[in-house]
Amino acid sequence: MSASLLATVGATLYGEGEHWIGRLAEDLGVNERTMRRWLASESAIPARVWDDLVDIAIGRAREIADLVPKIDQAKSG
Repeated sequence: MSASLLATVGATLYGEGEHWIGRLAEDLGVNERTMRRWLASESAIPARVWDDLVDIAIGRAREIADLVPKIDQAKSG
């Protein structure tokens, strides 16, 4: 479940395909090989990673929310 959730979070935040693994690893401050071990369930995902994922997701949500008024303004002229 944890590896599956990590993959879902990564793909949701950074898009489908393999490129999200490197981007998420960088944002978490870990090596891409570490990320791949977590995804393969070869290593446990540390609790701090889940906390970091919450922070990253909240940051992305704020970025997206900030775009809404800009999009509305663009369609108005």
